[in-house]
Amino acid sequence: MKSLSPHLLGRLLEVSPLGMLVADFRDDGLPIVYVNQALAKMLKVTPDSLIGKGLLSLAMPDPPPPDGWMLQEQLQLGESASLLLVLPSSAGTDVQLRLVPMAGTGDRFSHVAGYIPPESLVAAGNSTPWRVATGSTVKLDRLTGLPSLDDFSRSLALSCAHADSSGESVSLIMLRVNHYNLYQDTFGAQAAASMMRLVARSIAGTLRRSSDRLARSGKGEFVLSVEGLNETQVKALATRLAERVRNLSIHHPKSTISRYVSLRSSALRAEGDSSVEQLFARAREELDKSENSELPPIPRL
Repeated sequence: MKSLSPHLLGRLLEVSPLGMLVADFRDDGLPIVYVNQALAKMLKVTPDSLIGKGLLSLAMPDPPPPDGWMLQEQLQLGESASLLLVLPSSAGTDVQLRLVPMAGTGDRFSHVAGYIPPESLVAAGNSTPWRVATGSTVKLDRLTGLPSLDDFSRSLALSCAHADSSGESVSLIMLRVNHYNLYQDTFGAQAAASMMRLVARSIAGTLRRSSDRLARSGKGEFVLSVEGLNETQVKALATRLAERVRNLSIHHPKSTISRYVSLRSSALRAEGDSSVEQLFARAREELDKSENSELPPIPRL
C-alpha cells in the first residue's frame, strides 16, 4: 500500500473534526508551525494568527515559571502530556490540548503534535494536568511536577459534589512507597527525590483518561482520583499501578516487601457527605493498618 502524499495528508488534516496543531520541539518556546481549520474555529482565531507563536505562551505567563518547563521534560522522555490553553475572552472557555512528541530523523524528537477532540472542550477552571489559569502562576508540586495537592483537593471536592447529584462514582486511591523512610536513610534525600519522580512518572504514564487525577500527598505517598469505575475496576487499577512501579526495578535493599521499590494502596469510594480531609484520613488509616503486614509478592509483567 502506497503512503499518502503530502497533499492528501494535508487535506486529511484540514477536513478532520479534531483540532490539531504542530509545534517545533527544537526551539524552547515550541513555536507553532501548523494549525488546522478545526482548531482555529475552536479558538475563534485565524490559523495564520497562531503560526510562529510559542505554544507555551498560550498557556503560561510570560516568562513561564521554572516548574512550567517540566512539561517539556516530560515530552523529551517520549511521554504524552496535557496542557490547558488559555483562550481569548471572546471564546468564553478553556480547551485541553493533548501533546504527543514526534520523532524526526535519528529518532530524536523534532516536533510535537497537539490535538483537541470536540468533546474535550471543558469549562474554564476545570483541573487537568498542567492546568494554567489566566493570569496565574503554574501550580505544580516542585518535587514531581504533578499538579499541586491543593489543586487536586479542589478538583476532588468538585467531583464528589457532582457525583452526589448525578449518582456517578468517584473513588480515591492512596498509594504509599513501602519503607520510604528506610530508602531515604539508605540512599539519601536526593536519591529518594529521584525515586519519587520516577514513581510519579510511572503512575502518570499508566493513566489513560483525562478525568484521572494524580498528586503527591506526602513523603512517599500519592493520591489518585478516578471516576466511573466500580470496586473491581478500582482494585485492578491499583494492582496495575503497583506492578508497573515494581517493574521499574529500583533497588531497595532494606524493604521487607520486595528487593525493589514497591507500593501498597488503599481505595475507597468518595461519598458526597465526606470532606476531602476525611477521605484522606480514611485512606491513610487503611494504609497504616497494613503498614507492618507482609504483602504477597507482586508478579512481574
